[in-house]
Amino acid sequence: MKAVRLFEFGGPDRLKYGDYPEPDIGTDDVLVKVIATSVSRWDIKYRTGEVHQFYGARTGHHGGIHGRVAFPMPMQLGRDAAGEVVAVGSGVDTLKPGDRVVGLVHPENPSSISAIRGLGNLSTGVDLPGHTMFGGYAQYVGRPQSYWIKISPALTFDQAAAAMWACSTAHHIIARRLNVHMNDNVLITGASGGMGTATL
Repeated sequence: MKAVRLFEFGGPDRLKYGDYPEPDIGTDDVLVKVIATSVSRWDIKYRTGEVHQFYGARTGHHGGIHGRVAFPMPMQLGRDAAGEVVAVGSGVDTLKPGDRVVGLVHPENPSSISAIRGLGNLSTGVDLPGHTMFGGYAQYVGRPQSYWIKISPALTFDQAAAAMWACSTAHHIIARRLNVHMNDNVLITGASGGMGTATL
């Protein structure tokens, strides 16, 4: 398959487009042909090495995020992926080939204490795209069936990929963490990015 990978930190010129093996899938996995993926601020932070350097310095762990494995190379960025199911493992019962889906290729670890407390963004025991788990910058992504949700034919793949992380996070903040209601007054900072726009 074709994919874009990063072998060293730096500018966009460090991204390398080439041929790589298709991902293997297990009994509970779904293989998705990626039609659209996102480019988030996190992807830029991973590419430039900002996350690698910042968390390594803050935590005393060389080149990584506390509670997670250190950064390996190469990386394959892309937090979200939208596309069509092309194959499923023998244990998959929620999706079938031809289904239109979108997914976060690195959701939180629901068994983590942080996730149980409602702080899934801090959960450990998970891999991040461009970290230890390849992201959506490829023709195919293989992940467990629980990582994917079906999307309506009325929603384009571009819309699904662009909205998945930003809109789901914004909804979680507004509806669950803050319990905001109609006519409440709120201040939203950093509203120029995808997540800020979704929160507005």
